[in-house]
Amino acid sequence: MLKEKRPFYRKTNFYLILVFLLIIFSLFSPLIFTSFYSGFDFTETGQIGDTIGGVMNPFVAIAGVIVTYLAFKMQFNANQNLKKELEEQITASRKQQIERQFYEMLRLYKENVNEISINLYKLDQETLRKLPLNKFTVNNINYNLELDFTMNGRKVFSSFIEEIKYVYILILMRAEKKVTPGKIVPKSKEYLKLAYKCFFNGTDMVYNLKNAEYANQLEGIFDGINSNEFIGSRTKFGLNRDLFNGQSNYLGHYFRHLYHTVKFIANNTNLSEPEKVSYLKILRSQISNEEQVLLFYNYVSGYGKKWENENQKYFSQYKMIHNLDNSMLIDEFKLEDFFKEQMNITKNMFDFQTLK
Repeated sequence: MLKEKRPFYRKTNFYLILVFLLIIFSLFSPLIFTSFYSGFDFTETGQIGDTIGGVMNPFVAIAGVIVTYLAFKMQFNANQNLKKELEEQITASRKQQIERQFYEMLRLYKENVNEISINLYKLDQETLRKLPLNKFTVNNINYNLELDFTMNGRKVFSSFIEEIKYVYILILMRAEKKVTPGKIVPKSKEYLKLAYKCFFNGTDMVYNLKNAEYANQLEGIFDGINSNEFIGSRTKFGLNRDLFNGQSNYLGHYFRHLYHTVKFIANNTNLSEPEKVSYLKILRSQISNEEQVLLFYNYVSGYGKKWENENQKYFSQYKMIHNLDNSMLIDEFKLEDFFKEQMNITKNMFDFQTLK
Protein backbone atom coordinates (compact mmCIF):
# COMPACT_ATOMS: atom_id res chain seq x y z
CA MET A 1 0.00 0.00 0.00
CA LEU A 2 2.76 2.48 0.93
CA LYS A 3 4.71 1.64 -2.21
CA GLU A 4 1.60 2.43 -4.28
CA LYS A 5 1.16 5.83 -2.60
CA ARG A 6 4.79 7.02 -2.79
CA PRO A 7 4.72 8.07 -6.52
CA PHE A 8 1.57 10.11 -5.90
CA TYR A 9 3.09 11.76 -2.83
CA ARG A 10 6.21 12.66 -4.81
CA LYS A 11 4.12 14.26 -7.58
CA THR A 12 1.99 16.12 -5.02
CA ASN A 13 5.05 17.53 -3.30
CA PHE A 14 6.43 18.66 -6.66
CA TYR A 15 3.21 20.48 -7.57
CA LEU A 16 2.93 22.11 -4.14
CA ILE A 17 6.46 23.41 -4.40
CA LEU A 18 5.67 24.69 -7.90
CA VAL A 19 2.54 26.45 -6.61
CA PHE A 20 4.50 27.99 -3.75
CA LEU A 21 7.16 29.26 -6.14
CA LEU A 22 4.55 30.67 -8.51
CA ILE A 23 2.84 32.56 -5.69
CA ILE A 24 6.17 33.94 -4.43
CA PHE A 25 7.14 34.86 -7.97
CA SER A 26 3.78 36.55 -8.53
CA LEU A 27 4.36 38.77 -5.47
CA PHE A 28 7.66 39.98 -6.83
CA SER A 29 6.70 39.97 -10.49
CA PRO A 30 5.48 43.62 -10.60
CA LEU A 31 8.80 44.78 -9.19
CA ILE A 32 10.75 42.52 -11.51
CA PHE A 33 8.88 43.48 -14.63
CA THR A 34 8.70 47.24 -13.85
CA SER A 35 12.15 47.81 -12.44
CA PHE A 36 14.49 45.23 -13.93
CA TYR A 37 12.86 44.20 -17.15
CA SER A 38 12.80 46.72 -20.00
CA GLY A 39 11.10 44.65 -22.65
CA PHE A 40 7.72 46.35 -22.10
CA ASP A 41 6.65 49.99 -21.98
CA PHE A 42 4.70 50.27 -18.77
CA THR A 43 3.80 53.98 -19.35
CA GLU A 44 0.83 52.75 -21.38
CA THR A 45 -0.36 50.01 -19.02
CA GLY A 46 -2.66 52.18 -16.99
CA GLN A 47 -2.76 52.57 -13.26
CA ILE A 48 -0.22 50.73 -11.14
CA GLY A 49 -2.95 48.44 -9.76
CA ASP A 50 -3.85 47.34 -13.24
CA THR A 51 -0.20 46.72 -13.88
CA ILE A 52 0.25 44.64 -10.75
CA GLY A 53 -2.98 42.72 -11.37
CA GLY A 54 -2.18 42.09 -14.97
CA VAL A 55 1.27 40.82 -14.10
CA MET A 56 0.32 38.68 -11.07
CA ASN A 57 -3.00 37.19 -12.24
CA PRO A 58 -1.57 34.66 -14.74
CA PHE A 59 0.73 33.17 -12.11
CA VAL A 60 -1.99 33.13 -9.44
CA ALA A 61 -4.40 31.53 -11.92
CA ILE A 62 -1.88 28.85 -12.83
CA ALA A 63 -1.31 28.14 -9.14
CA GLY A 64 -5.09 27.91 -8.62
CA VAL A 65 -5.47 25.43 -11.44
CA ILE A 66 -2.71 23.27 -9.99
CA VAL A 67 -4.22 23.37 -6.48
CA THR A 68 -7.68 22.51 -7.88
CA TYR A 69 -6.20 19.57 -9.80
CA LEU A 70 -4.45 18.35 -6.67
CA ALA A 71 -7.69 18.59 -4.67
CA PHE A 72 -9.61 16.50 -7.22
CA LYS A 73 -6.74 14.05 -7.52
CA MET A 74 -6.51 13.58 -3.77
CA GLN A 75 -10.28 13.08 -3.53
CA PHE A 76 -10.18 10.53 -6.35
CA ASN A 77 -7.33 8.64 -4.68
CA ALA A 78 -9.17 8.75 -1.36
CA ASN A 79 -12.25 7.23 -3.01
CA GLN A 80 -10.14 4.54 -4.69
CA ASN A 81 -8.43 3.69 -1.39
CA LEU A 82 -11.80 3.51 0.35
CA LYS A 83 -13.13 1.24 -2.38
CA LYS A 84 -10.08 -1.00 -2.10
CA GLU A 85 -10.37 -1.16 1.69
CA LEU A 86 -14.03 -2.13 1.40
CA GLU A 87 -13.16 -4.86 -1.10
CA GLU A 88 -10.42 -6.13 1.23
CA GLN A 89 -12.88 -6.15 4.14
CA ILE A 90 -15.43 -8.08 2.07
CA THR A 91 -12.75 -10.57 0.99
CA ALA A 92 -11.54 -10.96 4.58
CA SER A 93 -15.12 -11.47 5.76
CA ARG A 94 -15.72 -14.15 3.11
CA LYS A 95 -12.51 -15.93 4.05
CA GLN A 96 -13.50 -15.87 7.72
CA GLN A 97 -16.84 -17.41 6.74
CA ILE A 98 -15.05 -20.06 4.68
CA GLU A 99 -12.75 -20.82 7.59
CA ARG A 100 -15.67 -21.18 10.02
CA GLN A 101 -17.54 -23.46 7.62
CA PHE A 102 -14.44 -25.54 6.94
CA TYR A 103 -13.77 -26.17 10.62
CA GLU A 104 -17.43 -26.99 11.17
CA MET A 105 -17.23 -29.55 8.35
CA LEU A 106 -14.01 -30.86 9.90
CA ARG A 107 -15.80 -31.27 13.22
CA LEU A 108 -18.64 -33.19 11.55
CA TYR A 109 -16.09 -35.39 9.76
CA LYS A 110 -14.58 -36.35 13.12
CA GLU A 111 -18.05 -37.13 14.46
CA ASN A 112 -18.72 -39.36 11.46
CA VAL A 113 -15.53 -41.30 12.16
CA ASN A 114 -16.33 -41.70 15.86
CA GLU A 115 -19.87 -42.92 15.13
CA ILE A 116 -18.65 -45.92 13.10
CA SER A 117 -18.70 -49.08 15.22
CA ILE A 118 -18.72 -52.86 14.88
CA ASN A 119 -19.41 -55.66 17.37
CA LEU A 120 -16.73 -58.31 17.81
CA TYR A 121 -17.65 -61.74 19.17
CA LYS A 122 -15.78 -64.55 20.83
CA LEU A 123 -15.44 -67.26 18.18
CA ASP A 124 -13.67 -70.59 18.34
CA GLN A 125 -12.92 -73.08 15.59
CA GLU A 126 -15.91 -75.31 16.45
CA THR A 127 -18.36 -72.42 16.35
CA LEU A 128 -16.93 -71.20 13.06
CA ARG A 129 -17.63 -74.57 11.45
CA LYS A 130 -21.31 -74.25 12.32
CA LEU A 131 -21.83 -70.66 11.27
CA PRO A 132 -22.30 -69.19 7.82
CA LEU A 133 -19.84 -66.44 7.09
CA ASN A 134 -22.19 -63.54 6.83
CA LYS A 135 -24.45 -63.92 9.88
CA PHE A 136 -24.68 -65.51 13.30
CA THR A 137 -28.01 -67.31 12.92
CA VAL A 138 -28.58 -70.64 11.13
CA ASN A 139 -32.07 -72.03 10.37
CA ASN A 140 -33.54 -69.38 12.69
CA ILE A 141 -31.42 -70.69 15.54
CA ASN A 142 -29.63 -67.87 17.33
CA TYR A 143 -26.28 -69.02 18.67
CA ASN A 144 -26.24 -66.20 21.24
CA LEU A 145 -22.57 -65.60 20.76
CA GLU A 146 -20.78 -63.82 23.56
CA LEU A 147 -19.93 -60.23 22.73
CA ASP A 148 -16.23 -59.64 23.09
CA PHE A 149 -16.21 -55.85 22.71
CA THR A 150 -17.42 -53.04 20.47
CA MET A 151 -14.85 -51.32 18.29
CA ASN A 152 -15.35 -47.64 17.56
CA GLY A 153 -13.75 -44.88 15.55
CA ARG A 154 -10.59 -45.12 13.47
CA LYS A 155 -9.75 -48.65 14.66
CA VAL A 156 -12.74 -49.91 12.68
CA PHE A 157 -11.09 -48.97 9.38
CA SER A 158 -8.33 -51.53 9.94
CA SER A 159 -10.98 -54.22 10.26
CA PHE A 160 -12.73 -52.96 7.14
CA ILE A 161 -9.50 -53.22 5.14
CA GLU A 162 -8.93 -56.76 6.38
CA GLU A 163 -12.46 -57.70 5.31
CA ILE A 164 -11.85 -56.35 1.80
CA LYS A 165 -8.60 -58.33 1.58
CA TYR A 166 -10.41 -61.44 2.81
CA VAL A 167 -13.26 -61.08 0.32
CA TYR A 168 -10.77 -60.49 -2.48
CA ILE A 169 -8.87 -63.68 -1.60
CA LEU A 170 -12.09 -65.71 -1.43
CA ILE A 171 -13.23 -64.43 -4.81
CA LEU A 172 -9.82 -65.06 -6.32
CA MET A 173 -9.68 -68.61 -4.96
CA ARG A 174 -13.24 -69.63 -5.76
CA ALA A 175 -14.00 -67.72 -8.95
CA GLU A 176 -11.20 -69.15 -11.02
CA LYS A 177 -12.41 -72.65 -10.17
CA LYS A 178 -15.86 -71.75 -11.50
CA VAL A 179 -14.76 -70.25 -14.82
CA THR A 180 -16.62 -71.79 -17.76
CA PRO A 181 -14.23 -73.26 -20.37
CA GLY A 182 -13.57 -70.78 -23.17
CA LYS A 183 -14.48 -67.70 -21.10
CA ILE A 184 -11.96 -65.06 -20.10
CA VAL A 185 -10.94 -64.98 -16.45
CA PRO A 186 -11.55 -61.49 -15.03
CA LYS A 187 -8.42 -59.51 -14.27
CA SER A 188 -7.42 -59.04 -10.66
CA LYS A 189 -8.54 -55.37 -10.80
CA GLU A 190 -12.04 -56.60 -11.60
CA TYR A 191 -11.88 -58.97 -8.64
CA LEU A 192 -10.86 -56.06 -6.44
CA LYS A 193 -13.79 -53.97 -7.66
CA LEU A 194 -16.16 -56.85 -6.96
CA ALA A 195 -14.64 -57.46 -3.53
CA TYR A 196 -15.16 -53.83 -2.55
CA LYS A 197 -18.72 -53.78 -3.85
CA CYS A 198 -19.46 -56.91 -1.87
CA PHE A 199 -17.91 -55.34 1.24
CA PHE A 200 -19.75 -52.04 0.73
CA ASN A 201 -23.21 -53.34 -0.25
CA GLY A 202 -23.26 -56.86 1.15
CA THR A 203 -23.59 -60.20 -0.65
CA ASP A 204 -26.84 -59.27 -2.36
CA MET A 205 -24.81 -56.96 -4.55
CA VAL A 206 -22.82 -59.90 -5.91
CA TYR A 207 -25.94 -61.61 -7.23
CA ASN A 208 -27.24 -58.48 -8.96
CA LEU A 209 -24.27 -57.38 -11.07
CA LYS A 210 -26.31 -57.57 -14.26
CA ASN A 211 -23.98 -55.31 -16.18
CA ALA A 212 -20.80 -57.26 -15.38
CA GLU A 213 -19.86 -59.86 -17.98
CA TYR A 214 -18.31 -62.03 -15.30
CA ALA A 215 -21.29 -61.94 -12.90
CA ASN A 216 -22.47 -65.43 -13.82
CA GLN A 217 -19.02 -66.80 -13.09
CA LEU A 218 -19.22 -65.54 -9.51
CA GLU A 219 -22.78 -66.56 -8.75
CA GLY A 220 -22.88 -68.62 -5.59
CA ILE A 221 -19.29 -67.72 -4.79
CA PHE A 222 -20.04 -67.59 -1.08
CA ASP A 223 -22.06 -70.80 -0.89
CA GLY A 224 -20.56 -73.17 1.67
CA ILE A 225 -18.01 -70.54 2.56
CA ASN A 226 -17.80 -71.73 6.16
CA SER A 227 -16.01 -74.90 5.15
CA ASN A 228 -12.66 -75.82 6.67
CA GLU A 229 -11.00 -74.31 3.61
CA PHE A 230 -11.78 -70.79 4.83
CA ILE A 231 -12.10 -71.04 8.62
CA GLY A 232 -8.36 -70.73 9.13
CA SER A 233 -8.07 -67.74 6.84
CA ARG A 234 -10.95 -66.00 8.62
CA THR A 235 -9.25 -66.54 11.95
CA LYS A 236 -5.98 -65.29 10.48
CA PHE A 237 -7.63 -62.03 9.46
CA GLY A 238 -9.22 -61.69 12.89
CA LEU A 239 -12.68 -61.28 11.41
CA ASN A 240 -14.74 -62.36 14.42
CA ARG A 241 -17.80 -60.37 13.37
CA ASP A 242 -20.64 -60.28 10.87
CA LEU A 243 -19.32 -60.17 7.32
CA PHE A 244 -20.79 -59.32 3.92
CA ASN A 245 -23.76 -57.46 5.40
CA GLY A 246 -22.57 -54.20 3.84
CA GLN A 247 -21.15 -51.03 5.35
CA SER A 248 -22.91 -48.49 3.15
CA ASN A 249 -24.96 -47.14 6.06
CA TYR A 250 -21.80 -45.84 7.71
CA LEU A 251 -19.42 -45.35 4.83
CA GLY A 252 -21.86 -43.84 2.34
CA HIS A 253 -22.38 -40.83 4.59
CA TYR A 254 -18.70 -40.76 5.56
CA PHE A 255 -17.45 -40.61 1.95
CA ARG A 256 -20.08 -38.09 0.83
CA HIS A 257 -19.22 -35.68 3.62
CA LEU A 258 -15.47 -36.06 3.07
CA TYR A 259 -15.86 -35.50 -0.68
CA HIS A 260 -17.98 -32.37 -0.25
CA THR A 261 -15.52 -30.97 2.30
CA VAL A 262 -12.68 -31.29 -0.22
CA LYS A 263 -14.87 -29.93 -3.03
CA PHE A 264 -15.92 -26.95 -0.89
CA ILE A 265 -12.28 -25.89 -0.55
CA ALA A 266 -10.89 -26.97 -3.94
CA ASN A 267 -13.61 -25.23 -5.99
CA ASN A 268 -13.83 -22.09 -3.86
CA THR A 269 -13.12 -19.02 -5.98
CA ASN A 270 -12.48 -16.83 -2.92
CA LEU A 271 -9.34 -18.79 -2.00
CA SER A 272 -5.94 -18.68 -3.63
CA GLU A 273 -4.25 -21.93 -4.62
CA PRO A 274 -1.80 -21.85 -1.66
CA GLU A 275 -4.75 -21.28 0.69
CA LYS A 276 -6.62 -24.26 -0.77
CA VAL A 277 -3.55 -26.48 -0.35
CA SER A 278 -3.13 -25.28 3.23
CA TYR A 279 -6.74 -26.07 4.19
CA LEU A 280 -6.67 -29.50 2.55
CA LYS A 281 -3.39 -30.33 4.28
CA ILE A 282 -5.17 -29.71 7.58
CA LEU A 283 -7.96 -32.05 6.50
CA ARG A 284 -5.55 -34.72 5.26
CA SER A 285 -3.66 -34.62 8.56
CA GLN A 286 -6.87 -35.86 10.21
CA ILE A 287 -7.31 -38.78 7.79
CA SER A 288 -5.55 -41.92 8.98
CA ASN A 289 -3.58 -44.20 6.65
CA GLU A 290 -6.31 -46.84 6.91
CA GLU A 291 -8.92 -44.32 5.84
CA GLN A 292 -6.79 -43.36 2.85
CA VAL A 293 -6.52 -47.03 1.87
CA LEU A 294 -10.31 -47.36 2.04
CA LEU A 295 -10.68 -44.14 0.04
CA PHE A 296 -8.39 -45.63 -2.61
CA TYR A 297 -10.45 -48.85 -2.79
CA ASN A 298 -13.62 -46.77 -3.01
CA TYR A 299 -12.13 -44.91 -5.98
CA VAL A 300 -10.96 -48.11 -7.71
CA SER A 301 -14.43 -49.66 -7.35
CA GLY A 302 -15.94 -46.82 -9.37
CA TYR A 303 -18.04 -45.48 -6.51
CA GLY A 304 -15.49 -42.74 -5.86
CA LYS A 305 -14.60 -41.92 -9.46
CA LYS A 306 -15.28 -38.20 -8.89
CA TRP A 307 -12.21 -37.94 -6.68
CA GLU A 308 -9.87 -38.13 -9.68
CA ASN A 309 -10.94 -37.44 -13.26
CA GLU A 310 -10.33 -34.94 -16.05
CA ASN A 311 -12.17 -32.15 -14.24
CA GLN A 312 -11.28 -32.83 -10.62
CA LYS A 313 -7.87 -33.94 -9.43
CA TYR A 314 -8.28 -34.26 -5.70
CA PHE A 315 -5.75 -37.11 -5.50
CA SER A 316 -3.03 -35.76 -7.81
CA GLN A 317 -3.39 -32.00 -7.35
CA TYR A 318 -4.40 -31.87 -3.68
CA LYS A 319 -2.83 -35.19 -2.64
CA MET A 320 -5.70 -36.47 -0.50
CA ILE A 321 -4.15 -39.98 -0.40
CA HIS A 322 -0.57 -38.70 -0.18
CA ASN A 323 0.37 -41.02 2.70
CA LEU A 324 -0.50 -44.23 0.87
CA ASP A 325 2.22 -46.78 0.24
CA ASN A 326 2.17 -49.98 -1.81
CA SER A 327 2.81 -51.99 1.34
CA MET A 328 -0.61 -50.95 2.64
CA LEU A 329 -2.45 -52.51 -0.31
CA ILE A 330 -3.23 -56.07 -1.28
CA ASP A 331 0.10 -57.54 -2.33
CA GLU A 332 -0.42 -57.77 -6.08
CA PHE A 333 -1.55 -54.16 -6.49
CA LYS A 334 0.66 -51.11 -6.83
CA LEU A 335 -0.34 -47.47 -6.93
CA GLU A 336 1.61 -47.08 -10.17
CA ASP A 337 -0.91 -49.42 -11.82
CA PHE A 338 -3.71 -46.93 -11.18
CA PHE A 339 -1.98 -43.52 -11.22
CA LYS A 340 0.94 -43.93 -13.62
CA GLU A 341 0.12 -40.83 -15.69
CA GLN A 342 -0.59 -38.66 -12.63
CA MET A 343 2.60 -39.80 -10.89
CA ASN A 344 4.67 -38.87 -13.95
CA ILE A 345 3.20 -35.36 -13.87
CA THR A 346 3.07 -34.89 -10.09
CA LYS A 347 6.37 -36.17 -8.76
CA ASN A 348 5.30 -35.99 -5.11
CA MET A 349 1.74 -37.26 -5.44
CA PHE A 350 2.64 -39.88 -2.85
CA ASP A 351 5.00 -39.51 0.05
CA PHE A 352 7.09 -42.55 -0.93
CA GLN A 353 8.03 -40.87 -4.26
CA THR A 354 10.19 -38.34 -2.41
CA LEU A 355 12.09 -41.13 -0.68
CA LYS A 356 13.36 -42.72 -3.89
